Amino acid sequence: VARQYWKIRGEGSRYKIISRWGSYHGCHFGTLSASGYTFRRTGAEPLVPGFLHTNPPQCLFCPYKCYPQCTLQCADELEALIQREGPDTIAAWIGDLVITALGPAPAPPDYPKRIREICDKYGILMIVDEVITGWGRMGTWTASELYGVVPDILTLAKGLSALYLPLAATVVKEEIANAFSEDLLQHVYTSAGSPVACAAGLAVIDYIEENELLARVQEKAKVVQQQCSAIKDEFCCVGETYAIGLEFGFQLVADQKSLARIRDREKLGRVLLEASIKEGVLLAVFEDCIICAPSLTISDQELDRIFGAIKRGLREVTGVLPSLL
Repeated sequence: VARQYWKIRGEGSRYKIISRWGSYHGCHFGTLSASGYTFRRTGAEPLVPGFLHTNPPQCLFCPYKCYPQCTLQCADELEALIQREGPDTIAAWIGDLVITALGPAPAPPDYPKRIREICDKYGILMIVDEVITGWGRMGTWTASELYGVVPDILTLAKGLSALYLPLAATVVKEEIANAFSEDLLQHVYTSAGSPVACAAGLAVIDYIEENELLARVQEKAKVVQQQCSAIKDEFCCVGETYAIGLEFGFQLVADQKSLARIRDREKLGRVLLEASIKEGVLLAVFEDCIICAPSLTISDQELDRIFGAIKRGLREVTGVLPSLL
């Protein structure tokens, strides 16, 4: 959409897309090229040209060493890259505001607005990937709303139909949509426009509104934040934790003082998974991170069960920690 938009505008030189290392935006060639999830990219290379990457706002392991006092140098890196490549060659920036692929790495509070400012300064489209964070998970309809930014293009999926049927959407500002009033958007999927999937999506909206799920998520989030903080206080191998709405996670480290990375992450994952399965819970473990995104209708008892499984896993990790370093 971004590339075709600039061609329609007579600015075909704008074709480069800037994203971030560690991001995940999909597995097709285009989205994989935008993604910065290295191990997924390697097997498919060479990828599509015209995609550039900057460092992500992963504060705990900030390459600029400014943790815990964030100076937003990771955002300023975007401006430096734009200037180096030439603003008239950049079509769009794409990123998620809570970086699930990297573990507990929500954007610093002022980061999204700084990205918005840079995009506006150079006339670049801002694309926010809300496939995971959108449709109620943050206690708001989107993470963009939570952070107070309005993207030019917004991607949605997963929660859009509560996964009853495959459904995704690309939402654009009116001025972008109007640009295609005479020029047809060249993009199609065999299953696109399914009325059955759309009906499921409408039913999900009705359910969220009728049952006031956004307010419910905000209330549950308070419990989640308390539980996450207590776990960080209890276990020295938890370097950082985050909880925004009903998405939360833990970044595991050798110890909280040095913040050294755990070396044997494969064994770490096995220990966590085996421990959680004993509790009847299947944890999502990405290298040295635990990520949780439960149903928006989850009960207090189910949440307790999840946190019980996490604690059991961390106890077993603590017991074998010397062998993981």
